[in-house]
Amino acid sequence: MRGGLVKAELKCFLANARSLKNKLPDLYHVLYDESTVYDCLFFTESWLNNYVPDSLLDPRGHYIVFRSDRLRGNGGGVCAFVSKKFRCLPVDLSSSAADIDLVCFDIVFSSALKYRFILFYRPPGTDDVSRHTASLLCNALERLATADIPTFIVTDLNCPNIDWLLQSRATSEIDAIFADFMIDNGYVQCVKEATRGSNILDLVFCNEPILMSCIEVLPQFSSSDHNSIEFVVSCESTDWSGDSGETRKRYLWSQGDYESMATYLCQVRWSDLLTTNFTANDLWSAFCSVINNAIDMFVPCSFVPTQPRLRKPGTLDMFVTLSTVSALHGSI
Repeated sequence: MRGGLVKAELKCFLANARSLKNKLPDLYHVLYDESTVYDCLFFTESWLNNYVPDSLLDPRGHYIVFRSDRLRGNGGGVCAFVSKKFRCLPVDLSSSAADIDLVCFDIVFSSALKYRFILFYRPPGTDDVSRHTASLLCNALERLATADIPTFIVTDLNCPNIDWLLQSRATSEIDAIFADFMIDNGYVQCVKEATRGSNILDLVFCNEPILMSCIEVLPQFSSSDHNSIEFVVSCESTDWSGDSGETRKRYLWSQGDYESMATYLCQVRWSDLLTTNFTANDLWSAFCSVINNAIDMFVPCSFVPTQPRLRKPGTLDMFVTLSTVSALHGSI
């Protein structure tokens, strides 16, 4: 074996969707277009609800899906897709994020390096409800965005009056809440061009801007009235690999959080799979996608040099995993 410096990049995409469920062909094009191949995709105003399963958003099962759906009323919500080639762990939001559109996760590159991503959406407005939402968001950011790790905050903040280039502290109450937090905690806003009209509404913050190797404003996603953003995050980590340079994922089954996995699987609307997949192959693929998402979320893994395998993993591995969860925690 040999040690070395492993270089990696995360190619990311941000868009204000204004309903993903009504733009599935456009979503699939962005997810699966081989000319771009994004590692992380972030959508604000996802407009999703419990009747839209993850398997409908990612029918090929290439991504781990994180989402926060608006529980009351219409609109709002956020949704993130992270390529399964990365080890990605959800960050516990507890009850503090119950009434806001926010998701948070860590991408782990090695035992010594991880990046945190926070995606949220703030609806426009300046009334008492808007001020309460802004306060809840900042309380969540105080807990999630002040860790001593590289952190990226991706958002549609709906605060057009803040001049992020001059790092000015806005005078309105809601603007001041967010401007003060970002400035006081060392975050730099990286989007320099307007994303809706003459305003910069879609924002990417980073507490280590040297990691942002490229950022570009693109045309809007589908019929959205916002421009999209493409950005690339670079990283270097010390790791080891075999002489071939190829590694494979090895799950650390004994360290899995099977109680949380069982809770997650109990919340899946399994009947929805039957209404969105019409062949046996499609149904099996959707089922496997849900299970694999659960495994990636709650079972840690390591990357080891590629070794010859005695057999090809297949359905037996899947049923062994399901049997393990069932044995430990009862029926899913």
